[in-house]
Amino acid sequence: MTVPSLLALVDNTHTDMLGALQWLQILVHYVPELSKYRAKVSELYCTKGAKKSINPHQKTKVHPLATNAKNEAKTTELKDAMLDFLGQMGQHDGDYLRKLVLAGGDGLTYEKLLQLKRYMQFHGDSFQSLELLVPILELWHLEWTELSRIYETHWGDYLSSDDPGTLRNSAAEIGRKEPTNLNKVDYYPYMQLAYLILDIRMLDCWR
Repeated sequence: MTVPSLLALVDNTHTDMLGALQWLQILVHYVPELSKYRAKVSELYCTKGAKKSINPHQKTKVHPLATNAKNEAKTTELKDAMLDFLGQMGQHDGDYLRKLVLAGGDGLTYEKLLQLKRYMQFHGDSFQSLELLVPILELWHLEWTELSRIYETHWGDYLSSDDPGTLRNSAAEIGRKEPTNLNKVDYYPYMQLAYLILDIRMLDCWR
C-alpha cells in the first residue's frame, strides 16, 4: 500500500491562487489608484478563493448554554460540567438521544476531555461512558499557538534589533511594544501586528 505524502494532500493550485489574491488585496487596499478594484478582489476571495462556499441563505440556530462554576482542570469537576451542559441540552442519564455531541476547548480542556472519556469508558451505556462526547481542539486555539510560534521564532534578540528581517525591528520602527511573553502573545493585537508587518513588507517589495 502506498502512503500519500503530505505534499500530495495540499491543493497547491488553490494555495497559489490565494497567494496571488493576497498580493492583490494589499495593493488595492494601500494604493489609492487601485482602490476601485477592491470590490472585485473581495468577490474573487468569496468565489474562486473559497474552498467550500457557505450558502448565505442558510443559518445555523445557536442556543447559548448557561455557564457553571466548575474547574475544567479537575477531572471530577469537568465531568460535572459536561453532565450539566448535556442536561441543558435535554440529554439525561436514561433519557437521551443517541447522537454525537461535539465539545471543544483549548489544549488543556481537550486533553482533559480525552482523559475523562478514558476513565469513563467502561461505565454503563453511551451516556454514562460519555461515548457520545467528541472532544475537539478549537481552531482559534490552534491559530493562537501558531501565532505565538511565529513570534517566538522570528522576533529576534536584542543583538539583532537592527536586523530588518526580525519582527522586533519592524515593530520598533512603528512604535509597537514587545510582547511580554513570546510563548503566549496576546492574540488580537499581535495578530494585527503580524498582518501589518506582512503588508508593509509586501508593499516594500513592490516599491
